[in-house]
Amino acid sequence: MKSTPHAYRVLAVIYGSILIVAAALKQLSTVTVPTSPLTELLPTWAVGLIPSVEFLLGIWLVSGYCRYGAWAIGELFLVLFALHGLFLTMSQQSSCGCFGDVAVPPVVVVLFDVTLFASLLRCRPNWAGWPANSPALRSAGVAAGVIGVLMAFAAIWYGSIHVAVAAARGESLATQPARLNLGRVEAGSRTERTLRVVNLSAESVQVLMATSSCQCADVAGLPATIEPGRSVDLAVTVTATRQPGAFKRVGRLRTSAGDLDFKIVAFVTASQSDPAVRRVQREEDR
Repeated sequence: MKSTPHAYRVLAVIYGSILIVAAALKQLSTVTVPTSPLTELLPTWAVGLIPSVEFLLGIWLVSGYCRYGAWAIGELFLVLFALHGLFLTMSQQSSCGCFGDVAVPPVVVVLFDVTLFASLLRCRPNWAGWPANSPALRSAGVAAGVIGVLMAFAAIWYGSIHVAVAAARGESLATQPARLNLGRVEAGSRTERTLRVVNLSAESVQVLMATSSCQCADVAGLPATIEPGRSVDLAVTVTATRQPGAFKRVGRLRTSAGDLDFKIVAFVTASQSDPAVRRVQREEDR
Protein backbone atom coordinates (compact mmCIF):
# COMPACT_ATOMS: atom_id res chain seq x y z
CA MET A 1 0.00 0.00 0.00
CA LYS A 2 1.11 3.54 -0.66
CA SER A 3 2.37 5.34 2.41
CA THR A 4 0.78 8.70 3.25
CA PRO A 5 3.07 10.43 5.79
CA HIS A 6 0.81 13.42 6.47
CA ALA A 7 -2.25 11.26 7.15
CA TYR A 8 -0.18 9.02 9.42
CA ARG A 9 1.13 11.98 11.42
CA VAL A 10 -2.41 13.26 11.97
CA LEU A 11 -3.64 9.84 13.10
CA ALA A 12 -0.56 9.29 15.30
CA VAL A 13 -1.09 12.62 17.08
CA ILE A 14 -4.80 11.87 17.62
CA TYR A 15 -4.05 8.34 18.88
CA GLY A 16 -1.21 9.50 21.12
CA SER A 17 -3.24 12.36 22.58
CA ILE A 18 -6.11 10.01 23.42
CA LEU A 19 -3.69 7.63 25.17
CA ILE A 20 -2.21 10.47 27.24
CA VAL A 21 -5.66 11.71 28.28
CA ALA A 22 -6.81 8.15 29.08
CA ALA A 23 -3.73 7.54 31.24
CA ALA A 24 -4.29 10.77 33.17
CA LEU A 25 -7.99 10.04 33.73
CA LYS A 26 -7.18 6.54 35.00
CA GLN A 27 -4.80 7.99 37.59
CA LEU A 28 -7.54 10.34 38.82
CA SER A 29 -10.27 7.71 38.60
CA THR A 30 -12.56 6.58 41.39
CA VAL A 31 -13.77 3.64 39.28
CA THR A 32 -12.09 0.25 39.14
CA VAL A 33 -11.21 -0.86 35.60
CA PRO A 34 -13.39 -3.89 34.71
CA THR A 35 -11.47 -7.12 34.30
CA SER A 36 -11.49 -9.31 31.21
CA PRO A 37 -9.71 -12.56 30.26
CA LEU A 38 -6.84 -10.37 28.99
CA THR A 39 -6.28 -8.45 32.23
CA GLU A 40 -6.67 -11.64 34.27
CA LEU A 41 -3.59 -13.00 32.51
CA LEU A 42 -1.49 -10.15 33.90
CA PRO A 43 0.02 -9.98 37.41
CA THR A 44 -1.19 -7.19 39.69
CA TRP A 45 1.94 -5.09 39.20
CA ALA A 46 1.54 -5.24 35.39
CA VAL A 47 -2.10 -4.08 35.57
CA GLY A 48 -0.95 -1.13 37.66
CA LEU A 49 1.55 -0.20 34.93
CA ILE A 50 -1.09 0.11 32.20
CA PRO A 51 -1.62 3.90 32.60
CA SER A 52 2.16 4.48 32.56
CA VAL A 53 2.58 2.36 29.41
CA GLU A 54 -0.29 4.21 27.73
CA PHE A 55 1.29 7.54 28.63
CA LEU A 56 4.73 6.57 27.26
CA LEU A 57 3.23 5.17 24.06
CA GLY A 58 1.18 8.33 23.65
CA ILE A 59 4.29 10.52 24.00
CA TRP A 60 6.11 8.30 21.49
CA LEU A 61 3.33 8.54 18.92
CA VAL A 62 3.00 12.31 19.26
CA SER A 63 6.79 12.88 19.08
CA GLY A 64 7.11 11.25 15.65
CA TYR A 65 10.30 9.48 16.68
CA CYS A 66 10.94 6.02 15.13
CA ARG A 67 7.66 6.20 13.27
CA TYR A 68 7.59 2.61 12.09
CA GLY A 69 8.23 1.24 15.57
CA ALA A 70 5.58 3.48 17.14
CA TRP A 71 3.14 2.41 14.41
CA ALA A 72 3.80 -1.31 14.94
CA ILE A 73 3.47 -1.19 18.74
CA GLY A 74 0.49 1.15 18.49
CA GLU A 75 -1.30 -1.31 16.20
CA LEU A 76 -0.58 -4.17 18.62
CA PHE A 77 -2.10 -2.19 21.49
CA LEU A 78 -5.19 -1.38 19.40
CA VAL A 79 -5.75 -5.11 18.89
CA LEU A 80 -5.44 -5.71 22.65
CA PHE A 81 -7.73 -2.75 23.46
CA ALA A 82 -10.32 -4.00 20.97
CA LEU A 83 -10.24 -7.54 22.39
CA HIS A 84 -10.57 -6.18 25.93
CA GLY A 85 -13.55 -4.07 24.87
CA LEU A 86 -15.11 -7.03 23.04
CA PHE A 87 -14.89 -9.22 26.16
CA LEU A 88 -16.49 -6.45 28.23
CA THR A 89 -19.24 -6.01 25.64
CA MET A 90 -20.00 -9.73 25.74
CA SER A 91 -20.20 -9.59 29.56
CA GLN A 92 -22.59 -6.60 29.28
CA GLN A 93 -20.38 -4.13 31.14
CA SER A 94 -21.74 -0.57 31.05
CA SER A 95 -18.30 1.07 30.78
CA CYS A 96 -14.86 -0.07 29.67
CA GLY A 97 -13.07 1.99 32.34
CA CYS A 98 -10.68 3.24 29.64
CA PHE A 99 -11.22 6.87 30.63
CA GLY A 100 -11.56 6.55 34.39
CA ASP A 101 -14.73 8.14 35.75
CA VAL A 102 -15.88 9.04 32.22
CA ALA A 103 -18.20 6.16 31.30
CA VAL A 104 -17.74 4.95 27.73
CA PRO A 105 -19.61 1.86 26.47
CA PRO A 106 -17.17 -0.91 25.49
CA VAL A 107 -18.81 -1.35 22.08
CA VAL A 108 -17.98 2.28 21.22
CA VAL A 109 -14.33 1.68 22.13
CA VAL A 110 -14.24 -1.51 20.03
CA LEU A 111 -15.59 0.31 16.96
CA PHE A 112 -13.14 3.17 17.45
CA ASP A 113 -10.16 0.83 17.91
CA VAL A 114 -11.04 -1.20 14.81
CA THR A 115 -11.52 1.95 12.72
CA LEU A 116 -8.25 3.47 13.92
CA PHE A 117 -6.41 0.17 13.36
CA ALA A 118 -7.63 -0.01 9.76
CA SER A 119 -6.80 3.66 9.14
CA LEU A 120 -3.27 3.30 10.49
CA LEU A 121 -2.80 0.11 8.47
CA ARG A 122 -3.85 1.99 5.34
CA CYS A 123 -1.37 4.85 5.82
CA ARG A 124 1.44 3.09 7.66
CA PRO A 125 4.84 4.83 7.51
CA ASN A 126 7.71 3.53 5.40
CA TRP A 127 10.44 1.46 7.02
CA ALA A 128 12.71 4.43 6.19
CA GLY A 129 11.08 6.23 9.06
CA TRP A 130 12.90 3.87 11.46
CA PRO A 131 14.69 5.50 13.14
CA ALA A 132 14.26 9.25 12.74
CA ASN A 133 17.48 11.10 11.95
CA SER A 134 16.99 13.91 14.44
CA PRO A 135 19.48 13.65 17.37
CA ALA A 136 17.00 15.44 19.62
CA LEU A 137 14.23 12.96 18.88
CA ARG A 138 16.64 10.06 19.23
CA SER A 139 17.70 11.32 22.66
CA ALA A 140 14.08 11.79 23.70
CA GLY A 141 13.27 8.24 22.59
CA VAL A 142 16.22 6.80 24.50
CA ALA A 143 15.21 8.78 27.60
CA ALA A 144 11.62 7.54 27.37
CA GLY A 145 12.86 3.98 26.95
CA VAL A 146 15.14 4.25 29.99
CA ILE A 147 12.31 5.71 32.08
CA GLY A 148 9.99 2.91 30.96
CA VAL A 149 12.54 0.21 31.85
CA LEU A 150 13.18 1.77 35.26
CA MET A 151 9.46 2.01 35.99
CA ALA A 152 8.94 -1.62 34.99
CA PHE A 153 11.89 -2.76 37.15
CA ALA A 154 10.66 -0.73 40.12
CA ALA A 155 7.14 -2.14 39.77
CA ILE A 156 8.47 -5.72 39.66
CA TRP A 157 10.92 -5.26 42.53
CA TYR A 158 8.62 -3.38 44.92
CA GLY A 159 5.26 -4.60 43.69
CA SER A 160 4.04 -1.17 42.52
CA ILE A 161 5.32 2.23 41.42
CA HIS A 162 3.79 3.81 44.52
CA VAL A 163 5.82 1.62 46.88
CA ALA A 164 8.97 2.23 44.81
CA VAL A 165 8.51 5.99 45.11
CA ALA A 166 7.98 5.66 48.88
CA ALA A 167 11.24 3.69 49.13
CA ALA A 168 13.07 6.34 47.11
CA ARG A 169 11.81 9.00 49.52
CA GLY A 170 13.18 7.05 52.46
CA GLU A 171 9.75 6.38 53.98
CA SER A 172 9.40 3.52 56.47
CA LEU A 173 5.99 2.27 55.34
CA ALA A 174 3.86 2.26 52.22
CA THR A 175 0.43 0.96 51.29
CA GLN A 176 -0.44 -1.06 48.25
CA PRO A 177 -2.53 0.06 46.51
CA ALA A 178 -1.95 3.75 47.13
CA ARG A 179 -5.70 4.16 47.54
CA LEU A 180 -8.55 1.71 48.00
CA ASN A 181 -10.70 2.04 44.90
CA LEU A 182 -14.10 0.51 45.61
CA GLY A 183 -15.52 1.33 42.18
CA ARG A 184 -19.30 1.68 41.99
CA VAL A 185 -21.08 0.70 45.19
CA GLU A 186 -24.69 0.97 46.35
CA ALA A 187 -25.64 3.54 48.97
CA GLY A 188 -25.30 2.13 52.47
CA SER A 189 -23.58 -1.05 51.27
CA ARG A 190 -20.51 -2.63 52.87
CA THR A 191 -17.51 -3.41 50.67
CA GLU A 192 -14.34 -5.24 51.63
CA ARG A 193 -10.92 -4.64 50.08
CA THR A 194 -7.41 -5.81 50.94
CA LEU A 195 -4.85 -3.20 51.95
CA ARG A 196 -1.22 -4.32 51.96
CA VAL A 197 1.18 -2.51 54.26
CA VAL A 198 4.85 -2.82 53.27
CA ASN A 199 7.71 -2.30 55.73
CA LEU A 200 10.52 -0.51 53.88
CA SER A 201 12.65 0.07 56.98
CA ALA A 202 15.36 -2.08 58.56
CA GLU A 203 13.39 -2.61 61.78
CA SER A 204 10.18 -4.36 62.78
CA VAL A 205 7.10 -2.14 62.75
CA GLN A 206 3.88 -2.62 64.68
CA VAL A 207 0.56 -1.56 63.20
CA LEU A 208 -1.45 -0.79 66.29
CA MET A 209 -4.88 0.53 65.28
CA ALA A 210 -6.84 2.20 62.49
CA THR A 211 -9.09 5.25 62.29
CA SER A 212 -10.90 7.04 59.47
CA SER A 213 -12.22 10.52 58.77
CA CYS A 214 -15.80 9.20 58.72
CA GLN A 215 -15.73 6.27 61.14
CA CYS A 216 -16.96 4.24 58.16
CA ALA A 217 -13.97 1.92 57.74
CA ASP A 218 -13.18 -1.14 59.85
CA VAL A 219 -9.74 -2.75 59.63
CA ALA A 220 -9.38 -6.38 60.70
CA GLY A 221 -6.18 -8.14 61.74
CA LEU A 222 -4.81 -5.51 64.13
CA PRO A 223 -2.51 -5.24 65.91
CA ALA A 224 0.05 -6.71 63.53
CA THR A 225 3.84 -6.85 63.36
CA ILE A 226 5.69 -6.40 60.05
CA GLU A 227 9.27 -7.60 59.78
CA PRO A 228 11.83 -5.62 57.71
CA GLY A 229 11.22 -6.02 53.99
CA ARG A 230 7.96 -7.86 54.58
CA SER A 231 4.29 -6.93 54.32
CA VAL A 232 0.94 -7.70 55.90
CA ASP A 233 -2.50 -7.80 54.28
CA LEU A 234 -5.31 -6.11 56.18
CA ALA A 235 -9.02 -6.56 55.42
CA VAL A 236 -10.69 -3.14 55.20
CA THR A 237 -14.50 -3.03 55.26
CA VAL A 238 -16.02 0.28 54.15
CA THR A 239 -19.65 1.32 54.68
CA ALA A 240 -20.73 3.67 51.90
CA THR A 241 -22.68 6.82 52.58
CA ARG A 242 -26.39 6.91 51.72
CA GLN A 243 -25.85 9.98 49.56
CA PRO A 244 -25.15 9.07 45.88
CA GLY A 245 -22.10 10.64 44.27
CA ALA A 246 -18.33 10.67 44.67
CA PHE A 247 -17.14 9.11 47.92
CA LYS A 248 -13.69 10.13 49.20
CA ARG A 249 -12.40 9.42 52.69
CA VAL A 250 -9.05 9.12 54.44
CA GLY A 251 -8.03 6.21 56.66
CA ARG A 252 -5.14 6.31 59.10
CA LEU A 253 -3.02 3.51 60.52
CA ARG A 254 -1.33 4.16 63.86
CA THR A 255 2.05 2.42 63.80
CA SER A 256 5.24 2.35 65.87
CA ALA A 257 6.94 4.18 62.97
CA GLY A 258 4.33 6.97 62.84
CA ASP A 259 0.94 7.49 61.23
CA LEU A 260 0.29 6.12 57.74
CA ASP A 261 -2.63 7.52 55.75
CA PHE A 262 -4.48 5.80 52.91
CA LYS A 263 -7.27 7.07 50.69
CA ILE A 264 -10.65 5.44 50.11
CA VAL A 265 -12.49 6.36 46.91
CA ALA A 266 -15.71 5.13 45.34
CA PHE A 267 -18.74 6.25 43.40
CA VAL A 268 -21.96 5.69 45.33
CA THR A 269 -25.07 4.81 43.35
CA ALA A 270 -28.66 4.78 44.58
CA SER A 271 -29.58 1.68 46.54
CA GLN A 272 -31.67 -0.86 44.61
CA SER A 273 -33.78 -1.30 47.75
CA ASP A 274 -34.73 2.38 47.70
CA PRO A 275 -38.51 2.71 47.06
CA ALA A 276 -37.96 5.44 44.49
CA VAL A 277 -35.50 3.28 42.57
CA ARG A 278 -37.88 0.30 42.59
CA ARG A 279 -40.70 2.51 41.33
CA VAL A 280 -38.60 3.72 38.38
CA GLN A 281 -37.58 0.15 37.56
CA ARG A 282 -41.23 -0.98 37.54
CA GLU A 283 -42.13 1.84 35.18
CA GLU A 284 -39.26 0.90 32.85
CA ASP A 285 -40.37 -2.74 32.80
CA ARG A 286 -43.87 -1.87 31.64
